[in-house]
Amino acid sequence: MTSRELNLLQFSAREITVASYVGAYMFELSLYGLYTLLFIFCAHIIWLYRKPNHWVFFTLVTLMFGIVTADVAVTLHSLFGYILKGRSAPDPYPRVLFFITNNIIADSLLIYRSYIIWSHKKRLIIIPSVLLCCSSVCGYVFANPEHFHKRFRIYMWMTFGQNVCLTLLIAGRLFWSARRARTILGPEVIRIYNSLCPILVESGAIYSSYLLADLVSHSNFLNAGRHQIVGIVPTLIISRISLGRSVQDELTHDAGTSSTPVLDSIFSTIGTVAQFTPHSPRGDNNGIQPQLPQQEEATEIV
Repeated sequence: MTSRELNLLQFSAREITVASYVGAYMFELSLYGLYTLLFIFCAHIIWLYRKPNHWVFFTLVTLMFGIVTADVAVTLHSLFGYILKGRSAPDPYPRVLFFITNNIIADSLLIYRSYIIWSHKKRLIIIPSVLLCCSSVCGYVFANPEHFHKRFRIYMWMTFGQNVCLTLLIAGRLFWSARRARTILGPEVIRIYNSLCPILVESGAIYSSYLLADLVSHSNFLNAGRHQIVGIVPTLIISRISLGRSVQDELTHDAGTSSTPVLDSIFSTIGTVAQFTPHSPRGDNNGIQPQLPQQEEATEIV
């Protein structure tokens, strides 16, 4: 092979590498644009419908968006300062730290919601909490440049398994509660919570499915986009649930009641129905609504 042919091969390989990096970074920037719109919408919804502890969730989504923004800044520096100038890509260590930190926040939010949905049963979140601590420590250790390429995928598989378990834990509880409550609650309340269950399943499955595709495909595009997905999914969950709860508040306001029945408080224990008064804007044919003993206002789902 002549030197000219060798130079052509090297040039072609470099062009393919540059195109791959540029395409992956453009995909990440596109997701960041989508994330920016979602963050603005979520912050508006949280601030507009100021539920209990709304400032906590506003702080979380703002913190996650700030971390992702810092990640994008590093990405742009790598693209214009290294890749487009023909230099080798810089060390990904800062971006990996951003991803691990955001993943801790996202999984902590899911664990907290599992705790609320399962009626504050601490024993159910012990294992997920321990797994989160262990995987986070492994992530920060494996992010070291000396072990990154060999061991960081172990952390990614741990994260994937944990997110699948949390999604099943949350969705299973809500589906079970909705099924048990079908004979008690009115169709209006059932409709609200039936719309909540697909939100939880789909939103939780988005991140797990994305991680699985990234781990299996080894794609530069998916690898770059996961730094945005880890922030998009929790923000999407919070915004969709906040919007759904706001609609429910409007329904209860129109019905002339200030209390908000919560599906997960219907059952205090397995097989035991907690009593409360379902409210419907329509009575029966005689204008008389059935009345059941009331209980204290339940804790709202977060």
